[in-house]
Amino acid sequence: MPQVTVRLTLNAMQWQPITTAPYEVDLELAVLDKEGTHELVFPCHRIPGGWVKAGTSEWVEVHPTHWREWEGGAAARS
Repeated sequence: MPQVTVRLTLNAMQWQPITTAPYEVDLELAVLDKEGTHELVFPCHRIPGGWVKAGTSEWVEVHPTHWREWEGGAAARS
């Protein structure tokens, strides 16, 4: 039942399913773990095979559930 609540909350905030994430675009990612839903504090790019930090191309070991366009500005990219 909690998953339904999370899904509704994510949709209300204009989150999109991770399967629809575009490649090479600054994205904000959401991950679901035992503590709930969390947004990453830095933008990421989808690449074939996974995710990298935008700006540094550092590999990010993450399994996101949802995405939305990054609106945090360039200062948050470091």
